[in-house]
Amino acid sequence: MKKLLGFALIIFLVVPLPATARIIRLREKTNNEATLSVNLSNNITEGLYWLGNTGQGLEVKGNRYRYYDENGSKQWKPISELKRLRNGVIYDGKSYWCLSTLVPENKPGVCSANGWMTEKAKLPFVGTKFFNFLGGSGTGQSITIKKDGATIVKTHGVFNSSVVYKGKFSNPIIFKDRFGLLLKDNKIYSLSPDGQIGKGCKGEGTLCESSLYEP
Repeated sequence: MKKLLGFALIIFLVVPLPATARIIRLREKTNNEATLSVNLSNNITEGLYWLGNTGQGLEVKGNRYRYYDENGSKQWKPISELKRLRNGVIYDGKSYWCLSTLVPENKPGVCSANGWMTEKAKLPFVGTKFFNFLGGSGTGQSITIKKDGATIVKTHGVFNSSVVYKGKFSNPIIFKDRFGLLLKDNKIYSLSPDGQIGKGCKGEGTLCESSLYEP
């Protein structure tokens, strides 16, 4: 009789264990699904975000984001600090940021809670000014801005010149290949296709910037 009771006790102790394990795994799965649901509910698209009319930007990658400007990129922060307002528009507690791919080409403006708001760009000057990111001979460029905002950007080689942009003024000016120019404080910066200021024009790590000067 004692043997039967002992055998029954063993069965009672052993059998519930798989069920308990299943419950634990079910709870873990539920917790993982809840975490995934929170991440999906955030639904912030990866990419570069712009304020408008500044050299500042915000980059979202995975579950992190960071700011960048003409001096480089800042430290990564958790994406949970950002709030998604609508597709391509986020809020960081101070400013609205619009996804760069949704910004109309050469349509100056600012980002708002409702998206990109176009506005007439303020002309930095009227006339022609030169600049040279590389500082060498035959690597100069010029930008001509007329009173009506018509703008022409040229490259000037040793023997000839060529037009690389012709259209309305905007800041930044974005070329067809997505490279561009940003004008700020009587200086001009070369922008790479990702919207960031280029580096290495005059040595490793140096910003691609130039003063604007009269011909």
